[in-house]
Amino acid sequence: LVQVQSDLGNGKRLGSVHALVLVALLTSKVAKARHLVLDGTPLDVPRLAASSVLDLSSAKLRDPHTIVLAQAVRLNRSLKKLVLWGNHITDTAMTVLLRELDKCATLQYLDLSWNPLGLDSVRELAALLVDNATLETLILYGVSVKPAGARMLSEALKRNSTLRSLVLFSNELGDMGAAHLAEGLKRNTTLTEVGLGHNQIGEEGGKLLAAALRVNADAVHEQGELTVRGAEQIRDVFSRIGGVAVGAFFAHGSIRLLSLGGNRLGDEAAAAFADVLVKDPSLVELHLAGNFIGDRGGAALAAALETNTNLKTLDLRGNYGLGEVSQEALCKAWGQRSEYLSLQEDGDSEIDDRSVRTMQSEV
Repeated sequence: LVQVQSDLGNGKRLGSVHALVLVALLTSKVAKARHLVLDGTPLDVPRLAASSVLDLSSAKLRDPHTIVLAQAVRLNRSLKKLVLWGNHITDTAMTVLLRELDKCATLQYLDLSWNPLGLDSVRELAALLVDNATLETLILYGVSVKPAGARMLSEALKRNSTLRSLVLFSNELGDMGAAHLAEGLKRNTTLTEVGLGHNQIGEEGGKLLAAALRVNADAVHEQGELTVRGAEQIRDVFSRIGGVAVGAFFAHGSIRLLSLGGNRLGDEAAAAFADVLVKDPSLVELHLAGNFIGDRGGAALAAALETNTNLKTLDLRGNYGLGEVSQEALCKAWGQRSEYLSLQEDGDSEIDDRSVRTMQSEV
């Protein structure tokens, strides 16, 4: 501690070793102090090292606080949910934190939205998706993933088998980023919710994502058939060791919720998603608000709704090219369903924390 005081007193920046000493001191049984104040922001270090849920949204955290948090995470044996929405954490400190989270064997939910991250952080996130066997929800609003980061995440998705929800709103992905993610979605068999709103995705990117959904559904179906055959072969084994439900060991999903509001998909991409609705009944929510969809796209979606009865939410708000004839066709095809069809209100759709939790519980 004397060395830490000396270093900081001489103007040295707070590093991992300094932070580790401070955290070890503040979490020890003999420590009288329980709070650390950095740049005017207090940190309850024992709580950081012991809580299962840490919501530090808009807590004015900067790099020094994040270094301390990383060392506290190293000691935390029960952390399930970490929210760091809207702080000032840069690439350097976030990389240190993510390396510690990679080792966390209990983490299920991670929200790093609205922090100025960079490629080094995204690279660590990709490594976390490959190595961590517990993370189910990853929320990344506005962290500048961009096409290069999307490529890293896509490669990780091909190898990940636990993630259920991925939200990448406002990350400047464009068609190239969408193309990279489409390749990852084709191979991933556990994702059920994907949010890609406000990413400047155009017609080509939209069509590639629609094609990925069809491949994803086929992959999940094929893996499900293999699982059933395998389960039949070992059912007797499970019954002999205590009657454990076979299904619990083979949980696979396909995408139920896709949110693409605020992009530039157009009619051809809308028609591609209509084809998905015809061939894959697993999609439950489709958000296409504010996507320059006109009558051709509306007609294709209406035709798809004639045969698809599983869709519970279709959001087409802000598509001002949909004329009265198209809207009437959509309403007629939607029929008497009690679920949510939105055509005329302004705005676009986003996935927030509440809707992610709600959708998970429904699925």
